[in-house]
Amino acid sequence: MKLLTLALFCFVIAATTFCQSRRTWTPKHIEVLHSFGSDTLDIRGIQFSINETSTINIEDVYKEFFNGHYKRDFYHFELKSSEIPPAFFQRPLDIYEIIDLYVKQ
Repeated sequence: MKLLTLALFCFVIAATTFCQSRRTWTPKHIEVLHSFGSDTLDIRGIQFSINETSTINIEDVYKEFFNGHYKRDFYHFELKSSEIPPAFFQRPLDIYEIIDLYVKQ
């Protein structure tokens, strides 16, 4: 019985993890990603913090992230809260979320 419970628990955890990690790359996402010279295997990320006195905007962020002279694995930018939706602040974003944010703007 314990083995069956453990197997069921592992199955539920694996199914939940798999479903959360699946992303739907639409043709628009792929087009934007390729226009920036990147692909879906890009492992870099960004985190945004709120700073109402920030002088950079989201377009500056995309320029630095995709076209900057030095490529880094992880970037941190401070933006005004009006620049992007609140759901994208204070957490790391992967390449899909970065492109999804771009497509939604």
